[in-house]
Amino acid sequence: MAFDSRGGADTHRRFEKLMGRTYVAPGEHGIRVLDPRRQATLTAWVGRLIPGDAHWPNAAELDTVEYVDAVVFTAPTLRPLLLAALDRADVVARAEHGDALAGLEPAQVVAVLQALETDPATAEAFALVLELTYEAYYRHERVLAVVAERTGFDIGRTVNGAPLAPFPVERLDGVKQLPVNVRAAS
Repeated sequence: MAFDSRGGADTHRRFEKLMGRTYVAPGEHGIRVLDPRRQATLTAWVGRLIPGDAHWPNAAELDTVEYVDAVVFTAPTLRPLLLAALDRADVVARAEHGDALAGLEPAQVVAVLQALETDPATAEAFALVLELTYEAYYRHERVLAVVAERTGFDIGRTVNGAPLAPFPVERLDGVKQLPVNVRAAS
């Protein structure tokens, strides 16, 4: 199941720049914005966006909800969008299935999320939750360990660099012989 098949929808453009400037350091954050009901709703939501399997953890098992909460704590202009979407998810869940999102079966949660994704009133919030879920998921150490195990890719090398052999300075001797204008243009 992938909820990122919106056909190139530009639903997240309004908060794109803000998201680029909002950094939340990895680690324990705690819940500061969400009340317990909304926290349970968001947990059910992210658990269906990335459900996990025998190799990959479920997004709800990780600190995904805490990360989303920390982002909307750090960027308060995103709060109303998220909170309204969580409330709407429960309204739709109760209307369609008779219970809050957190109390539904996985297939019912998927049906509610698909309705939120395609509803113009909640599509932007859906895109926000989707993006934050992917961010939280793919920076978590358990997921990075699976990526490294299955692909050999180590994110640490991308972030921290890798040791390099010393550069042989004698290779520059030929460059020193070139005219100054050629060296300056390089």
